[in-house]
Amino acid sequence: MNSHSDDIIFKPMTKYKTLITTQYLENYGAHSENGKFEDGNAYWKFKGGEQYVISTNSHKEANAVAFMSAYLQKDNDNCRGKELITSWEMLPTDWVEEDLIVEGQEEFFRAPFYIDVEEYFELQKRVNKKRKAGGKISVDRSPAGMITASLAKAING
Repeated sequence: MNSHSDDIIFKPMTKYKTLITTQYLENYGAHSENGKFEDGNAYWKFKGGEQYVISTNSHKEANAVAFMSAYLQKDNDNCRGKELITSWEMLPTDWVEEDLIVEGQEEFFRAPFYIDVEEYFELQKRVNKKRKAGGKISVDRSPAGMITASLAKAING
């Protein structure tokens, strides 16, 4: 018996991961003035940054960088501060978080934030569906932040 299904090898799907490093810029001129360059009130300083591990089905690291850039731009349209991408690298399939720990500096280690691109957009679809149905949307901005949606209860007076 010659069955094609015997020839198929199912390989578990692994996500491609890109480590993206960012840098904060803070506009000290916006603390006491309007912070605008045109008015001579801009005074930008480099501050700390973050690391993000972007997981996606796409093998193109440019897709991960473009996603992260768009993600950051949502909150980057003010004159008080910005977060910019400074570097990125595709991670090997056997990468583990501990690879980021620098020997002798373990106490300074901060775990990166993890964003799965496909899960992010699936969650956005669910949130938008709730919003269209009149649902109340709340965003948890904690370090492990998640977007949660709950239907608002109608209160009759």
